Amino acid sequence: MVSSISSRESELIDQIESRDIIFFTPRDAANFLGIKKRNAYNLLSRMKNKDLLTRIESGKYVLTKIFDSEDVYVLASNLVDGSYLGFFSALHFHGLTDQVPQKVQVAATKRKNNNVEIQGRPIQFIKLKSDDFFGYSRYGEALVSTPEKTVIDSLRLPGKSGDLSNIFDLDYENLDADKLVDYAVRTGSSAVASRLGLLLENKNIEFQQERLKSLVSHYVFLDPSRSKENSVNKWKIYCNRDIS
Repeated sequence: MVSSISSRESELIDQIESRDIIFFTPRDAANFLGIKKRNAYNLLSRMKNKDLLTRIESGKYVLTKIFDSEDVYVLASNLVDGSYLGFFSALHFHGLTDQVPQKVQVAATKRKNNNVEIQGRPIQFIKLKSDDFFGYSRYGEALVSTPEKTVIDSLRLPGKSGDLSNIFDLDYENLDADKLVDYAVRTGSSAVASRLGLLLENKNIEFQQERLKSLVSHYVFLDPSRSKENSVNKWKIYCNRDIS
């Protein structure tokens, strides 16, 4: 712990805390304090050396006391604008899997290098189309895909939530079937419609079948990593693994 904090350092900490933000840049610090950007860089460097700040990546900082105490999912989901905690990490966040993902997965609208670690855990950024950036909510301080959107994202990009059995084995009685269909239709994806239709039908869940069937246009694989077998014409899908 540092033995002394200058008045300027204390002022910046107060400014950050009063704005209820987690991450900030040298430009932010300059604006908060009304100083030149080069002076802000020098200030942040001194504060980092005193362990008052932690640098997450080039040009992005967080108060060390926040970095050390806050949940990694909160930190990861607030790291970049236009992002939310998703896929395997969202399944774990919602208590839909007991497995703890090694990587923290963040769905983002912009491509970002996966070279960031938070609290020793790598952050994996998964790019989504802007049109697919919906179906998320704020849970406390964390921005996370809803359980239903987590399923849709995982059917859109199979394998991003670990093995597909993590999606197949969910208790769909506790999910909103109408919302699942709404989200699938909103993606406009034939593959998502085929996979979701087959899955819900297999689970004996009542859902709006015709809405999904209207999207189905061509054959897809239930599991793209497996071979072409067990075609199901109704959903134009190769049911190439057990989903019971």
